[in-house]
Amino acid sequence: MKIKLNEILKEAHGKMCKLDGSPILAYNSKTDVQYAYHVHAKNPRIADPSEQQTARRQKFAATVAAVKQKKANPTEWEAIKEGFKNQSKYKSLWSYAFSVVYPTIS
Repeated sequence: MKIKLNEILKEAHGKMCKLDGSPILAYNSKTDVQYAYHVHAKNPRIADPSEQQTARRQKFAATVAAVKQKKANPTEWEAIKEGFKNQSKYKSLWSYAFSVVYPTIS
C-alpha cells in the first residue's frame, strides 16, 4: 500500500524490529512515496515447549480445574465472591478467583 510521506518516518527504512514478519517500510526518494509491507509472521510455537513452559501450562490448567471445582462448591464460591467484593484490583470474579487459587497450586 502507498503511504504519503511523513517527515518523521522519512529516516525509517527496513524492518522496524528484529522479528520475522514485522512490518517493512521502504522509502522511494524519487517519488517521495513510502511503502509499507507486512510479511506474515512465522509460527513461534513450531518447536516443542521447554520444560519451564510445560510446567507453567500444567499449573495454569490445574488452576483452571481448581477454580471450576470451587465454583461447583457453593460455600467456597461464596467466600471467593465475598473476597471479590472487598477488593478493587481485579475487574472480574473469575480473574480474582484465579489469582486466589494460583499460588496454592504446586
